[in-house]
Amino acid sequence: MPERITPSGALEGLERAGRYLAQGLRLMVGVPDYDAYRDHMTTQHPGAPVMSYEEFFRERQQARYAGRSRRPLLLTWRAAAARVRGLPR
Repeated sequence: MPERITPSGALEGLERAGRYLAQGLRLMVGVPDYDAYRDHMTTQHPGAPVMSYEEFFRERQQARYAGRSRRPLLLTWRAAAARVRGLPR
């Protein structure tokens, strides 16, 4: 006989699904997940210092954008297309 789903169990499932959805959306748009970082550091590296939210966010932004050109993506695509066609940039 299958288990019955209680209202509280269904609510917990919806909350968990909502958390996973929010986490996935944040990752898609590039927003770092500080809670996951903090949980990982406290469980996997108990003696290591944990960065504050501001330090974590700054470090993630620097890691994401380090070495990238400040040129807009559209200009980069136009230059690449011009190179392929042999046109001047």
